[in-house]
Amino acid sequence: MKEFDLTEELDTPVKAGASICYSHSVLRGKGSIRLDWFLTASVEGAVFSVQRSPSSRGNFREISEIRVASGELTFRYSDTDCQPGASYRYRIVYHPVCGDSRILFQTKKYLAVAVPTALHTNRPNPFDTSTELRFSVAEKGKVSLSVYDVEGRLVRDLVNSTLEAGSYGKDWDGQNDSGSLVAAGVYFCRLRAGHKEITMKLILMR
Repeated sequence: MKEFDLTEELDTPVKAGASICYSHSVLRGKGSIRLDWFLTASVEGAVFSVQRSPSSRGNFREISEIRVASGELTFRYSDTDCQPGASYRYRIVYHPVCGDSRILFQTKKYLAVAVPTALHTNRPNPFDTSTELRFSVAEKGKVSLSVYDVEGRLVRDLVNSTLEAGSYGKDWDGQNDSGSLVAAGVYFCRLRAGHKEITMKLILMR
C-alpha cells in the first residue's frame, strides 16, 4: 500500500476539492466505518484514493482506489478492516484525468465500534436446501459453529478455528459431516466463542 504524509487536519472538504464535492458523511457500524461522498458533476476516468491514518498525527496509507464511471456522482467505501476500540482518520484524494491531484475531504478521528458475540437469525428459516448462518465475534479467539439434532448429537461442524473479531457467514446445506443429507426436522445451531455459548433453532423441510 502507498504511504502519505499527514500535512493538514481537516474536517470538511478543502478548498481545492470543494468545487466537485457536494457533501460527505461518515457512518460507524459494528466492525466497520463507512464513507459516503457526493459530487456536483461527473468526473469520468478520475480516481479516488481512499486513505487511512491510525492516529491523529501520523501517515496516511492508501487502502483502496475507486475509478469513476460515466455519470457516477455518488460514492461509498466501507472499511471493514477495523480493529475494535481503535481510532482512525480518513481522507479521499482526487486524481483527475488531467491536472494535479488534491484532497477532496479529510475526516476527524473516529472510533471503531466493537462487534458483539452474537448468532443471528438464519435465512431462510424454515429452509429446504441451504440456509445462511450469520454470526459475529467480539474478539480474536477459538470459535466453533456446529449443528446438532434434537437428541443433542453432533450433525455437522461448520466452523472450528481461530477467528479475528468481526462478522461472518456460513452456509449449511442440510448435510452431515459424512456428506449425507439429513432428514427433515428440527435442528440446533450452536456458536461457541470465548466464554459465550449461543444456540438457535433451525427447521429443515424436504
